[in-house]
Amino acid sequence: MALKAAAETHPLSFEPYTLTPLDWVNLPIHVPLVFVFTPPSIPAGVEALEHGISRLVAQLPFLAGNVVLHPGNGGSVEPPSDKYLEEDPVIRIETHPQSISIIHEPNFGFNDSLSSDTFLPIPMSLNVKEISPVIRFCINVMTDGLILCISIHHAAMDGLGVMNIVRMIGLCCASPGKPRLPVSPLTEASVRARLSNISTDGSFMDMQSYGPDHWSQSRLISCEFLFSAKRIRQLGILCNVALKQSCLEKDAGNGDRKSVNELSTSDVFSALLWLCTTRARSRAQLLSPPSNTYATETTRLGVAVSIRDIRDILKPPIPLTYLGNAMVVASDTHVRHEMEAPRATTATSIDKDEVLVLANLASKVRHTIQVVDGHYVRQVVRHIKASQDCQDASFYFPDTFVTNLRLLDLRQWDFGPVLGQIVNFDHLETRINGLCSIHPRCGGTSGESPWKVRVNLEPEAMDRLRGDALIRWAAEKDTACKL
Repeated sequence: MALKAAAETHPLSFEPYTLTPLDWVNLPIHVPLVFVFTPPSIPAGVEALEHGISRLVAQLPFLAGNVVLHPGNGGSVEPPSDKYLEEDPVIRIETHPQSISIIHEPNFGFNDSLSSDTFLPIPMSLNVKEISPVIRFCINVMTDGLILCISIHHAAMDGLGVMNIVRMIGLCCASPGKPRLPVSPLTEASVRARLSNISTDGSFMDMQSYGPDHWSQSRLISCEFLFSAKRIRQLGILCNVALKQSCLEKDAGNGDRKSVNELSTSDVFSALLWLCTTRARSRAQLLSPPSNTYATETTRLGVAVSIRDIRDILKPPIPLTYLGNAMVVASDTHVRHEMEAPRATTATSIDKDEVLVLANLASKVRHTIQVVDGHYVRQVVRHIKASQDCQDASFYFPDTFVTNLRLLDLRQWDFGPVLGQIVNFDHLETRINGLCSIHPRCGGTSGESPWKVRVNLEPEAMDRLRGDALIRWAAEKDTACKL
């Protein structure tokens, strides 16, 4: 049963504004995200969540606006009409006879139950209308909890932007009075103005990650993978040791001595996804009719990099609380034949040579992120401004594309005693082949929250990925590591 949320008494009016060049880094599509709550009282939880969202939109009325795409170039966010809001309210409430276990129990397998449009405030579709909402909310009332589904327009905000919105919903739910929010319409407008006026002087770099978008025409499936934090941390230690040893051997051979950048667990985990999805697709291709899809000698990884708080881009820098798009895509390549799996790797032990391959890929991930500086961002902005159509200037999808929200810890977000904590999260973008979405920390003890990632691949490639020995080793919780 669907219900429209109670009408907001505050006028949802604001000054229209133009999208910034960075708003065109992403494709102008709607992206759904999911947050799960288990409040002591479900009716009271629904009321608190609805009230919190309404209070936030009243303070930030542009959230109720529409993204208007202009033919050829540009776009803007404009106030909605009363009729539009009547037909497409900001908040919708749906009641379902199922349990939150549809999403609540992470599994090493398929989990697409929430792709049903009855759960989502905006249907999953490749086609976005010329006028469509910035953001919409659907509170799904389950038998044992609440599933909040949020659909955002990617031309209006990025992943960190929507996470900032959810955190502010928590402030509005937990505060008995009018909460003091970290952003306002004035602060947002100030950042947008500065982003629109980023200097683009200097020589033009080859924007290898940018160009007309390429949607996969293949049938895709989406799979959630779960890994223990202990095992991923162990894999990071192995890679750092292997990389340092390799560099020492090379230095001894040429009489040189170079410093080695320490790899983070995020670097190693991204490299793990790049390595295993690449060879899963290559193996699947061997069993399929001849095709040039993966015939190239190299495979490309793309990484979403937030430019918030990078000080040489803008002064003062873009604040971490900014809601709009503040990310770019950086990429690198690697030869495919080096990614072939050694026969010695099993679900209980790893081949030394495979650890070194993984370490070298993680080193490329680290370097890819580090090259994103003010100069790089200014070249991206220049490329977008010079494009005849902004929608053709967004990044094209590489073989593997990694987005990472792991630094966010949802366990620390306060929604008040009525709602409690977020107990689960999911990212339901299932239309991009090779997309790997690393989730925020949610669940587990402090510092030990499991690593969760949702991966989109063709069915044949997904079967190979699930059977990959390195993936199976990394997913195992208790088996000791052997080299």
